[in-house]
Amino acid sequence: MKKTFLTLSVSAVLLLSACNDKDNVKIEPKAATQTQVATEQKAEFPALNVKTVNIFNKGETIEISSNNGEKEQASLFTYVNLAETQVPWLNQLLLNTQYKQGINYLKHLNQINETQESQPEVLPTILSKANLTQLFTLIHQRSLEVAKKNGNRGMEFAVQTTYLGQKNNWVGFHNTIYSYEGGAHGIEISEYLNIDVDKQSLVTLDQLIDKKDQPAILNALWKVYDDLSKEANFNTNYIEKTDFYISPDFYFDQDGVNFVYQPYALFPYAFGEITLTLPWEQEEAELIKFEW
Repeated sequence: MKKTFLTLSVSAVLLLSACNDKDNVKIEPKAATQTQVATEQKAEFPALNVKTVNIFNKGETIEISSNNGEKEQASLFTYVNLAETQVPWLNQLLLNTQYKQGINYLKHLNQINETQESQPEVLPTILSKANLTQLFTLIHQRSLEVAKKNGNRGMEFAVQTTYLGQKNNWVGFHNTIYSYEGGAHGIEISEYLNIDVDKQSLVTLDQLIDKKDQPAILNALWKVYDDLSKEANFNTNYIEKTDFYISPDFYFDQDGVNFVYQPYALFPYAFGEITLTLPWEQEEAELIKFEW
């Protein structure tokens, strides 16, 4: 009986061991498959083939009445282009961005023209190039109305996008936004689109730097600004430190993270946009969360 029991026990152990081996064989391929799928999904994002297309491009000269009643010529120009790639979700994101810029400027024109026209606070989830064309057609029409009503010698609004490049899970685009409303000069500002291809969304300032770490970055950038002020022979800084901020417009390059400030933000208009760079080798750069 003892021998029989021992034989049965050994057989049972071997059987259980064989079952466990089978289970392991089944589980391991699943784990390998999941890893493979994740790797393949990440590798799916291609090297981009980017082209830019003109969506709306219209210029004209109209006759207006100046403040003293004399007839004058006024020039109007409205323009927007769009970057297109072979990636549908990226195309939609870029289209939404251009549309949002147009909506913001149209609201501004409506305020000048005292036009009682509500604009959507939330953009439609799906926009087309036809929607963008319609929007900028309306912007051009509203600019014409403002010029005739207020005697503006010129009205211009242009949004032009360029492709910066891609690296790892980052893709970058740059919008140059120019507006002129008949004054001494127009104003040109930049909008940098840093796109996380894994999340399929724009990288915001809070995603770039944790809120708890932003004071350290602020101090580092203030030092850069303070040095620039001294180089420009300013006796005092153009702004107080209490008014200083980390710009939400930034881009990456080999030197570091570059924070771009609009005209008037840090210096007089003549200085144009100002870029403050946080070098990669600087200690505070370790607080940057996004890997470029």
